[in-house]
Amino acid sequence: MMQYYFRDDFERGNCQKFDAVIEYYPDIRFFQPSPDKAPWHVQAILPIEDAETIILNFWPHKAKSQRQPMYAVEGFAAMRVLINEAIADAGEEPFGVIEADE
Repeated sequence: MMQYYFRDDFERGNCQKFDAVIEYYPDIRFFQPSPDKAPWHVQAILPIEDAETIILNFWPHKAKSQRQPMYAVEGFAAMRVLINEAIADAGEEPFGVIEADE
């Protein structure tokens, strides 16, 4: 479990909301690249076949996220859109597909 950085109850609440967001994406590995030096920073890296990777940066306490090198967004709804777009660009399904027996 990640140890988030926050300064007050509002930022603590943002971190809890971020946990809810990342729980929606169990196939993506979210991690803190430097938890000792930058405990406020979380990343996810999505590989793309035959191309470079997609790097997503998150600042949970501020409800901000960024897709390198494209753009940054604020808010959890926008964060979900950013993650879903990255998944689509990486050619991954955002969640498992359940096939019905015929």
